[in-house]
Amino acid sequence: MRIKEVEYDSDEWAAARRIRYSLFYEPVGLPESVLDDSIERVAFRIVLVDGSVVGGCGRLSINDESEGIISQMAVLPKYQGTGAGRTIMLALLDKAKSLGISSLRLSGRLTARGFYEKFGFVAIGASFPSKTTGVEHIEMILRRA
Repeated sequence: MRIKEVEYDSDEWAAARRIRYSLFYEPVGLPESVLDDSIERVAFRIVLVDGSVVGGCGRLSINDESEGIISQMAVLPKYQGTGAGRTIMLALLDKAKSLGISSLRLSGRLTARGFYEKFGFVAIGASFPSKTTGVEHIEMILRRA
């Protein structure tokens, strides 16, 4: 398995979009167009590739306060528990570091809170239902020196 930064119009990102849709949005009956949020085209895009198969992905964007925003981390069930998510997160954190970003934020599923805490993210506030899917999420932040 290897990490790759990809362009918006790449075949790998198209595969990553299919993963995100199948895991996050299709189960709650939303259309694929929900993937086209305000940062889809401008974010840094990371995929995990196993041979010719994209097994997972994540995005990094920068908000108006110069904070990094990690979003849309998704790993195919086949790769969950193999370190794939950890590998993607480390690549996103490395990318943020290379850009000089010391503060990162994410809004993750409540069930993934422990995963993000392993990287030093701390929950801020109470959990809340996602405006898009209704699934419980938690806002988290990581500040690095």
